[in-house]
Amino acid sequence: MRYLPVIIPLALTLYAAVDCLRTPDDQVKHLPKPIWLVLVLLVWVAGPIIWLVAGRERGLARPAERRPIAPDDDPEFLRRLGKNRPDQRNDRNQHDQQGDGQP
Repeated sequence: MRYLPVIIPLALTLYAAVDCLRTPDDQVKHLPKPIWLVLVLLVWVAGPIIWLVAGRERGLARPAERRPIAPDDDPEFLRRLGKNRPDQRNDRNQHDQQGDGQP
């Protein structure tokens, strides 16, 4: 328990520093990214809190492009499948007509 006042700010600083490093430059607000990083690392407790509150654009995460899990859930796949289907039927009919002479 007596190390808690040191561990919590240290963890906060580490989290904020990594967050600052991983944030794209176009999402950093108010100051350039290197200055934010110095502020986070040198201003104990206040630096990380300021970064988390005001340092980058916050908001809802951009939704990732939703991709279907299975091919039958993918409308584009089904559309392409439908386009290919008549060609496959024609190929089968031609193959059957060219068959081995059996009716």
